[in-house]
Amino acid sequence: MYKVYLIYGTSCLYAILYTFQNAVDDADWSPINSTVIVSVSGAVICIWDFARKTVEPVMMFTCKTGVHFSLVKFSKHGNNIVTGDVNGQVRCFHISNMPSPSFLQKSSILTALENMMSSNHELVQIIKKTMMIK
Repeated sequence: MYKVYLIYGTSCLYAILYTFQNAVDDADWSPINSTVIVSVSGAVICIWDFARKTVEPVMMFTCKTGVHFSLVKFSKHGNNIVTGDVNGQVRCFHISNMPSPSFLQKSSILTALENMMSSNHELVQIIKKTMMIK
């Protein structure tokens, strides 16, 4: 079992964002949407929107047998993802139904993080201060 943590600095303040059954080989934050992350795990590509749900991905794609992704990156405009696998194959995917970015990106990610970390008030306050949101 693998866990994804949000960790602040060198202090021991953290929150568990999600627990996976398989290792996450790579992940990338969307360049246009502060609450969206793409991850790869084996042959699976997951798109997460922390503004909507944290327990499971909002989109999941499983590729053919024999594929094991080792890298994933968003394109500059955020509607395409590029993957690399352990066999040296590079693939580009266009995601036509990506979650729409909100107008207030800082506010969106802060709200999503507050919802995920409702039990860790100290970390929420540090994040607010770091993001300079009152």
